[in-house]
Amino acid sequence: MRVHARNLHELSTRQRLGGIELYEKGYGKDAAHIAKDAVAHAAQRGFDVVLIDTAGRRHNDARLMSSLEKFAQLARPDKILMVGEALVGTDSVAQARAFDGAFGPKRGIDGFIISKCDTVGEMVGVLVSMVHATGVPVVFLGVGQMYGDLRTVNVESVVGLLMS
Repeated sequence: MRVHARNLHELSTRQRLGGIELYEKGYGKDAAHIAKDAVAHAAQRGFDVVLIDTAGRRHNDARLMSSLEKFAQLARPDKILMVGEALVGTDSVAQARAFDGAFGPKRGIDGFIISKCDTVGEMVGVLVSMVHATGVPVVFLGVGQMYGDLRTVNVESVVGLLMS
């Protein structure tokens, strides 16, 4: 995370896009309280956006997944995006359902970011299954290793792949 924050800081400085800070309190702490504190810190410093990484939770690890509801209650995020990998295949539906339900009865995820789409040929069926199972849209597709390699979903292309 530090490397990404440093790279984004350098990029934003060169492009005069504003400031980027990394707010961290170390490992082994209560992530929900750290997230709440990070949001308060950002508000005090005039930041418009706070990105919070809940870091590598597996949908079948009940202990880690159970803390997401507390996270949603304390940090009160405007948007929750699940980052998944195109390589997961059919397990993606179970992941999508688990994450969508993990933030509490009144809060689900708002969208998916699917990474590693450049390494999988016809992953369209998996994307459609995730959306169908949850009603949650795919917002971005990752097609490479660089910051500029996030793409919005082109519906015409997806339909074309499904029909081919």
